[in-house]
Amino acid sequence: MAAKAVKKKLKTIASELAALLSFSSQFDVSTGNINEVHVRIECLPDISERFELLQTELGTRQRITERLTHKDLLFSVKASLMSLLDSKQKNSSSAPSISEVTRPDGESLMRLPPIDAPKFNGDWQM
Repeated sequence: MAAKAVKKKLKTIASELAALLSFSSQFDVSTGNINEVHVRIECLPDISERFELLQTELGTRQRITERLTHKDLLFSVKASLMSLLDSKQKNSSSAPSISEVTRPDGESLMRLPPIDAPKFNGDWQM
């Protein structure tokens, strides 16, 4: 891929991260859908992987500072989104919503408390 096309894709990634950072600063935990935060957090590894692939393609030593700046921005975005999740958990009621107790693959995260099995003393006529 040409260096110009790679640089253009890198700028696109930088603008995606800037948009995520803007989202996290404008998101209202009390009225916003917290699942939007979850979805954006799930996108971060993909963004990071695309950035690393493009940086490797360029491969110059001058890109080290750009890579470090990108990592700092990525960590800042993730920390900001995670703080939104933390504040939502502090503000939420004691009963979680169905979307909060179900993983994306459909498996439930809630468990019932353990109970003791009934004991049989051998007398079938009580």
